[in-house]
Amino acid sequence: MTNFISPRDLQRSSKKILEEVNKTKKPAIILSKKKPVGVIITYKFFEKMTSQSRLEKVFAEALKESKSGKTKVIDTPEKLKKDLEELEKYINDKD
Repeated sequence: MTNFISPRDLQRSSKKILEEVNKTKKPAIILSKKKPVGVIITYKFFEKMTSQSRLEKVFAEALKESKSGKTKVIDTPEKLKKDLEELEKYINDKD
């Protein structure tokens, strides 16, 4: 069952709420005036979501470049290292 909390609940019982979210692995949805205004999730779930999102962006861009003929051959460890550094910078700049 999803846990709904108010901003006041969060203010008064933040530690307890965080412990419950981590224990049950279920999000806590923050409601203000009966409308959702935020969500508390586990850090592990957050990492998983952000990693998947980054990978999806990278794969989509790679596929697009491959289809348009913009791919290149990486035939040395030095070229691989340079391209990986550029890729990391590209991903970080997109966020």
